[in-house]
Amino acid sequence: MTEHRCPVMIVTSMPYRLAVIFLAGLMALLAGTLVARDAHAQPPHADPAWTDIVVGAGDDGRRLSLTEGHRLVIQLPANPSAGYLWQIEQLDTAIVARQWSSEPDYVGPGDEITGGATQQVLRFVALGEGQTTLQLALRREWESEAPPVGVFTLNLQTVGPFTGANYQYTVPPLTQPPALSPDDIYAEGLPTHFSWCEQGKCTPIRDQGMCGSCWAFATTGVMEAVIKIQDGVERDLSEQYLVSCNTHNWGCSGGYWAHDYHQNRVPPNEPDAGAVFEVEFPYQAKDVPCGAPHTHHEKISSWSHVGGYGLPSVAAIKQAIYAYGPVSVGVCASDAFGSYKGGIFTTDESSKCTGANHAVVLVGWDDGQGIWYLRNSWGTRWGEGGTMRIGYGVSRVGWNASYVVYGQTPYMPIGGATQPRVRLFLPAIARGGGGVAPDAAPVPTPTPVPTPTPTPQPVQQVPSNGGFEDGRVIWSESSQKGWPLIMNTGSLVIAPHQGSWASWLGGDHNEVAALTQSVQVPSASPYLTYWYWINSADSCGKDVARVLVNGTQVDTYDLCAARNTGGWQSRGVNLGAYVGQTVPLQISVTPRGPVDLATVRRFAELAFEVVGLDYRDYVVQDARFVRPADVDLLVGDPRKAKEVLGWEATTSFEDLVRIMVEAELSNPENA
Repeated sequence: MTEHRCPVMIVTSMPYRLAVIFLAGLMALLAGTLVARDAHAQPPHADPAWTDIVVGAGDDGRRLSLTEGHRLVIQLPANPSAGYLWQIEQLDTAIVARQWSSEPDYVGPGDEITGGATQQVLRFVALGEGQTTLQLALRREWESEAPPVGVFTLNLQTVGPFTGANYQYTVPPLTQPPALSPDDIYAEGLPTHFSWCEQGKCTPIRDQGMCGSCWAFATTGVMEAVIKIQDGVERDLSEQYLVSCNTHNWGCSGGYWAHDYHQNRVPPNEPDAGAVFEVEFPYQAKDVPCGAPHTHHEKISSWSHVGGYGLPSVAAIKQAIYAYGPVSVGVCASDAFGSYKGGIFTTDESSKCTGANHAVVLVGWDDGQGIWYLRNSWGTRWGEGGTMRIGYGVSRVGWNASYVVYGQTPYMPIGGATQPRVRLFLPAIARGGGGVAPDAAPVPTPTPVPTPTPTPQPVQQVPSNGGFEDGRVIWSESSQKGWPLIMNTGSLVIAPHQGSWASWLGGDHNEVAALTQSVQVPSASPYLTYWYWINSADSCGKDVARVLVNGTQVDTYDLCAARNTGGWQSRGVNLGAYVGQTVPLQISVTPRGPVDLATVRRFAELAFEVVGLDYRDYVVQDARFVRPADVDLLVGDPRKAKEVLGWEATTSFEDLVRIMVEAELSNPENA
């Protein structure tokens, strides 16, 4: 019998279930993990002892003979920092194929300079006997219709025998970003989601062209942003001024942060330091004379690296962004980075370069997705309109991060200096049809009637059996369809992130499933950290996965194809409000349906959004009045209303909130 299960949050797996979210364990509290990995991922292997045949630009048009024991190594000039890489235009891959290796893809400048031209290294191995033409074209992957900047051709003859031993080396390896601890990620007092672009403080995406001037664009990018944040005006600053007038010998062959030239460094024949407007020295994408003097405008008061050279913690970069504005950072950019078209970028290319070879700007973050909001200088056709969502720690993003101080910065005081004007107790208790006054004594919340559950296990300092390696011990499983939720690798369609067990939630039509256990939140590390993998074939709005602590929703995921992660993603939640408490931890998947589970906090968030406000500026949750533990799964099931009465919902929860707020605003009595 074919199993047919729809959207799911996986913590275990069964064959032929459609939308799923996988969890590979909640390993330590709170450093737990919901995890999953591609079942076809292969363990790392050592490359065989090939005899390398190395060729370069001077070998264009050459004829070569290859055997199974040869590796063809091609080194050609390229500029990954501008997105110009060699692409395969013609090749019979049944005869010769690209060999993917953990070896660096570039030979050239080190991490002391970003944007430098370099030698790209491409490796090929023979798979079968025959003749084929290998033709490479130098271009940007997202501008495939444009004529190539360069072409390189080899005529190849392969000679047997062939055993098939080389096939395993022609599959691109799956990569995982480095594991990050909660202390690396979470900064006290900062929101879990923030973006300067969403605040309207970003300027348009630029395009550096073929010039290796990413460092100049990353310099002006943060300068333009802080001017807009502080002064409320939009500037288009000259990158060409930095390329042509710097005294560090930087240019289209690379450079570094040029903040000094916006502060106090005065080039020869210039009257002053400070920014130059684009209209006064337009960008030409090449090294041209400085042509001093120029008129200089805004200046910064100082600039600094975030924690020194190298790769700072995610938390430190967040603090700099929140306090000072967008930051200039380095990243290791190779084939996958250049081919990015959208979604969350998780391909770690750290091994492809030394330090970082490209400079970009980070404008914000989202802990729910585990990503930075990155702005590139490759035009709007690349990525998501010129931007990228890149996972924390991927490809050394954040390398040598720097920020500038302009005007009355910092803008957003860390820790939240602004006192919220409204105190909201959760849950809000209605009295005679009215709401609770902000400072009124809270009415005790009735204790819900619990549904029968298995005998509770002893409370642990961390989620016991967080990695599921003891099977179904400790966890309470609940599946309306009767599915087991925690399984070993023999029953899974993907490999667990670690060990031999994982959990799969959902995957059947209208399935309601949950995993629950009681945990004690320690004061030393009040973070819930987990790994998850969403894989769905459904449209959005049908099924939802939630993480609840003490009955309060702390995370939610729409299980649909548009939200598929394409691999394991890390996520963390600050549970500081529950330090020292014993609380139920629950991961659930339910149909979204006409009746959706929503907290009072979500209601407040949506209500303030209607009038363009952030509820966190006006509302604070008092942890003393959080309701006691809910039953295992407190969620309405609307199916009977539809099946028996034929009722169909026409208004979503979000729409109801909007209608209520708009009605209140239009009421003359509220004027």
